[in-house]
Amino acid sequence: MLTVFDWAVEVVEQYLTEVRPCLGCLEHPAMFLTERGTRIATAYVNKRFADIRAEAGLDELLTPHCLRHSYVTHLAEQGCRDSTFRTSPCVT
Repeated sequence: MLTVFDWAVEVVEQYLTEVRPCLGCLEHPAMFLTERGTRIATAYVNKRFADIRAEAGLDELLTPHCLRHSYVTHLAEQGCRDSTFRTSPCVT
């Protein structure tokens, strides 16, 4: 059981049907790519997250990895079994 917001499904479907084909890399294993069709670097995600976090005035301890843990916590609160967590790509 994997839970997502309805709007997130729509956004990902739109990306996959309208944006991804324009990148010319339909077979690339990464979900989200740069405009050059390459994998988005973890360092770039962390930098952008830090910039947005600072603009929002949030604690520097908040990281993208914290969000992954929050997601697992929400799954647990919804009654997901531990085995779901071990197989989820969001658990590291």
